[in-house]
Amino acid sequence: MKFRWGLIIGIVIGWAIATRIRRNVDEEVQGRLSSMANHPTTQRIAGQGRKMIEKAGFRSTGAIQRARQTIQRRLETDADDFSMN
Repeated sequence: MKFRWGLIIGIVIGWAIATRIRRNVDEEVQGRLSSMANHPTTQRIAGQGRKMIEKAGFRSTGAIQRARQTIQRRLETDADDFSMN
């Protein structure tokens, strides 16, 4: 019986200590992440990435429109395509 109580008390104390440590680590990690996110170099790189993605979007839209126009042109029937027989 003493072993069980000792085990239960040990688990509860260990859990409480681990919870406090985890909170401190989480706050420290969040602080580091926010300082990294607010760093000027990170902001510059993120801005460049956004610009690249925007350009890629415009280019892909243009390519799709050109492909659509090409397909429509090929599907149009001309008078020369029909035989006059």
